[in-house]
Amino acid sequence: MVVKNVKISTVAVNAQGAHQQLGLTIEWTLANIGRIKANNCCVVTTGDYGSFSTERGVTQTVQARSTHWRTWFWELQYPIYPEMETSFNVMCYVTTRMWQPAGGKREDFVQPPAPGIAEQCIEAIVISWKLFADSAPPKSGRRTLGEMGVRTVSWLPRR
Repeated sequence: MVVKNVKISTVAVNAQGAHQQLGLTIEWTLANIGRIKANNCCVVTTGDYGSFSTERGVTQTVQARSTHWRTWFWELQYPIYPEMETSFNVMCYVTTRMWQPAGGKREDFVQPPAPGIAEQCIEAIVISWKLFADSAPPKSGRRTLGEMGVRTVSWLPRR
């Protein structure tokens, strides 16, 4: 079993004053590249900022369980046969705020998760995963939102 692809399929923005909540629909594609059917398969996702939740209809493919708002377990409901692929969507929510540094340049930065933690550009947020399939050793991976196509918006005011 491998995580074949992790991509953002849709982005929704809910702006409230200086804050924005980005709702990212992340599509996961798993593939059984082995010769044996995978009866039990689970993907554990962890984000260094933001929170995960299920998308409507996701329960038909996976059962979601959470131990923490940043860590979710996505257990596939059905076996995956050799050469078979399956996909499911996960929602990731990230709150950003508009930040105006000296000099008038305006950029979107992620709100710090706690006092004293430095702000970071939204594309630097990391989503990590571990893939468990039957008794095989787990496979790990990670991808930043920037690698999935999310970009910080940066511009100078028009004169």
